[in-house]
Amino acid sequence: MHNTIPFSISELSVMKRTPEKLYYRGNLELLNRPKISLVGTRRPNPYTRAMTYELSKNVIFTN
Repeated sequence: MHNTIPFSISELSVMKRTPEKLYYRGNLELLNRPKISLVGTRRPNPYTRAMTYELSKNVIFTN
């Protein structure tokens, strides 16, 4: 089951249109930690897939 987030997320304030509701599954406390976003396509070409992998494999946050 998915729940809705009962508060606003400050990082979304830069968007022109924010979603009316956000659903989540998991630990909401993770929203208080540093974040990154990877935006892409559902059908990446081989180069895009390889570059996304290379960029994302080195991003690890620890406590």
